[in-house]
Parts: sequence; C-alpha cells; structure tokens
Amino acid sequence: MKPITGRIVKIDIVRREDMIKMLIGLLLLICGAFGCSSMEEKIQPATELDLLQTIVDQNRTLTSFNSELPFEATYPFNGESTELSDQQLERLRITENEDQMMSKEETLEDIDLLHRTWKYSYAMYSWHGGDEAFNQAHTNLTETIDQEYSDEDEITGDELAEHLCDHYGFLTDPHVQIGGSSVVISEHDFYTTEELEFILDENGDYWLHKSDELLDKLVAINGAPDVEDFLVPSLNNDGKLVYYLGYYTSEPVTNPWSLEFESKDDREVFVRRVGFDYLSDRSFNMYEKDEVDVVQFRNMTVYEDDSHTYEDMLESAQELKDSPYFILDLRNNGSDNVDFVAKWYEEMFDQEAGLGEYLVQLSTTTNDVFLEETVKLYDEEGALIEQSLHHVDEDEENERREPNWYIENKDLTSIDDNDTPIFVLIDQGTSSAAERMTKQLKQVNQVYVVGVPSAGALSSSRSLNFELPNSQIRMSVPSEFSYHPRLMEKEGVGIEPDLWIYPRFAKNRVIAWIENHY
Repeated sequence: MKPITGRIVKIDIVRREDMIKMLIGLLLLICGAFGCSSMEEKIQPATELDLLQTIVDQNRTLTSFNSELPFEATYPFNGESTELSDQQLERLRITENEDQMMSKEETLEDIDLLHRTWKYSYAMYSWHGGDEAFNQAHTNLTETIDQEYSDEDEITGDELAEHLCDHYGFLTDPHVQIGGSSVVISEHDFYTTEELEFILDENGDYWLHKSDELLDKLVAINGAPDVEDFLVPSLNNDGKLVYYLGYYTSEPVTNPWSLEFESKDDREVFVRRVGFDYLSDRSFNMYEKDEVDVVQFRNMTVYEDDSHTYEDMLESAQELKDSPYFILDLRNNGSDNVDFVAKWYEEMFDQEAGLGEYLVQLSTTTNDVFLEETVKLYDEEGALIEQSLHHVDEDEENERREPNWYIENKDLTSIDDNDTPIFVLIDQGTSSAAERMTKQLKQVNQVYVVGVPSAGALSSSRSLNFELPNSQIRMSVPSEFSYHPRLMEKEGVGIEPDLWIYPRFAKNRVIAWIENHY
C-alpha cells in the first residue's frame, strides 16, 4: 500500500543522502576516538550539533542570480499613461456605508471599474498574465453574471465577492484580498505524528528509538525504501534531535501509513494534518524563560493603545546583541511592515538587509489615491504608521511618487561571523514581512528556523486599499513586489523550517535543546 498521492514540496532541502554522506566520515571519526561500543552509543549528544548544522546548510539555497529582471515582470508605463479618471478614483474611495443589495447593472459596473483598476494598482499585474489574463477573467466574470442573474435580480456584496474570488483565483498572491479574504488559499499541508521516534545513525539508517535505546531499523515507508522522504528532523520534549514521520504536500494524504522494519515487525501508523494555533498574547514582548531570552513579534505595527513603541521594538535588537543565545518568536505574525524588518536587521547586525532581489514598485496616480485611503484606515485603527517610517529618507519617498516603475537591485546580504545562536519560531500565520525577516535571517550563520512552513506570502508587499462603489467590497492590492527566482518558488508554499515541530511545542523544546548544548 502506498497512500501518498501528492508530491513532496521541499524546495530548500537537498536530498538527505548527500547530507548523510557528509556526516559519515565525521561520525565515524568521533566513534573511533571515543569508542562506540554498542548500538545505543552510535548517536552521541555531541554529534547533534554537527547534524543540525548539516541540516541547516542543506536548507540554505538563496544565492545571488546574474540576470536582468524578466520582461514579464512589468509592462510599459510612465507618467503619460492614461489611468482612471478623477471621477472614477473618487468613487473608489473608502466609505462607511453598509453593504446593500445591488441591481445587475450596478454589479456589472463594479466589475468593470475593478477591471480598469488592476493595471494601475497591482504591481504584479504583468507577472500574472497582464492584459490577456485579466481581460479573460473580466470577460468570464461578466458572462457568469449575465447567465446567473436576470435584470430584475438583486445581488449582495458577499455574492459578488465570491464571484470575484473565483474568477481572479489565478492570482497566486496571498496579499491580494477581496472583501477581507485572500484570493488564494494555501494548498499545502503538513502531516505528521510523534507516535514513533527515530534516530539517524552513522550509516545513514533510521532507527526506531525509545528511552535512549535503538530498537529496530526502518527499511521502508509505504513500500518506498527512500524512508527519508517521509521523515522530518525535529526535537522531542527532552530537546534531543530526532526524526518523526512527516510529509508536506499539496494533495490529501490517506491513512494509515505502513512501516517496514528490519526485524519484520511491521506497523501501521496514522498521521494527521497540523492545524493553525491562534495566539492571543501581546503583539510585542521581550522576556526571559528558563534563563533564555525571548523576543516576541506578533505584529510589527504599533497602535495607540499599545504599551510599547517602535523604539522599544528596535531597541530589542541592541539588547539581544549581548545574549549568549535567544529565541525570536514570529508565530502568528502577518504584518506587512517591511520597513521595520529592514531597520531591525540593521540594528541587530550593523549591516543593511538584502536578499539579492529586484524591488519593483508601481507608482501611479491611482495608487496615490489608494495610499491616502490606506493611511486613513490605519489612522482609524489607531496604527502609528508615520512613526514606523521615521528612518526613511523623505526626499527619496517624494521622488518615488512620480508615476512610473521604480526598480532597485538589492545585494544579497550574508553574515558568517555571528556568535549568537538564534532560534526563529514560525507557523502558518508567519506571513509577509515576518517571512522576509525569516528569509533574511536564514542568510546568517547560527540561525535555526523551527516550527512548520510559513504562509508563503513573500513576493508582494505594500498593499493599498480601496472600495468598489456599489457593493462596498473592500479591496487590498500590493503596489510593490520583490523578484528573486527562489522567492517566487515559495509563493503560496512558504518557508520550510530546519526543525519541524508543532508550533505550540516549539519554544519549550528549543529551550530544552539550549539547556543540553550551550
């Protein structure tokens, strides 16, 4: 039986055979020096650091790329291009009107106005097919409304929002939101179980492990001898590096899994999908747990009612410089504040952040209006946006407001002399700026990413808001994106961790690991 129907999605992880070959020589040398007299002694705690480092090294694949920005990333545009009229833009401003029933004519009017808006608001318009794709979506959507509704029918905003999400579902960009919902739903899930625990030996074999004893060698999973395809590195409650059954896939996984052992004592095990844990604690906090420093960012935007400031958040970087090790908790962080991420990184490492990508911003008269509306929304919510941008050069910002494309090629920033082990906690709610922060930190030595794959919203940013006039559907559309081939591959997939752990257990297990090794 082979119940897996999907494909493994581990873009950043090189097959573990390569990793194992690298370890064999080192582990044999250690065993020869210290004497590994029994099976239980094959994996000594001292070798766990080497094994973790090898896992991390194989999971760091972001490099500079020597190519121009692809032609499909932008379209010809300058200040002379014809955008929406002033009257149309005024109608797209955000109101406090409640949802109301629409006629078919009003529904089609909203659809037509949105169609004209995409090209001058969405930075990834060309990347997602440009005129051809958006024209086709508009045509199909119009036909759907014509076929499903008569001229006498009334249509709700919720109904229209569903139709919009259906027809613009080709946008694999989690930042595009229609009526508060993303047009794309993640198709990837992580399935796992901690019922059985495995240890990797110096020969590259995986052994069933219990109470510090190696019980039986695993030889096949679901009939496949490449058992490493169905195992993920993790930490147990004692802070030991172990392997659990785990599979990250875009297809449903069926149960049970069949496990074949060398002793022929085969088993069947059930795996389950890891769900999302909502965390309701403070948006920013810095504290100590079991003598380990923890800095927690649930959000990177500060609000009027918060007891902390942007300065407090930035100062955490300076304070952590003196820590022997620390945990950076980015779980449930969906913030879009990329400016704060860049500044915090610079404060922490005295070096400018960069992922070797092209930063592409679409500056239009249309987006100027939507920026005004977005600032108003943040003000109404009590968000202190102006303070978050205090480090941005004002002249540079004014220059970028001229209608045009603004493209900047950033260098890849890597650090190999960091003396402070940093453990970054992520989950399915780690998105946007927090993902960029994670990706940037992965270019720093002694940084370990722990948890489950993130949301996969890495490419676009700086979402702006507007409202369709008849339906009052709130739209949120990114005005900027980052182009890097590896980042594009992660869109909708997410950043995969070095150590795969249920997010709710991650912090305590990392602390146990720290107690064992530092």
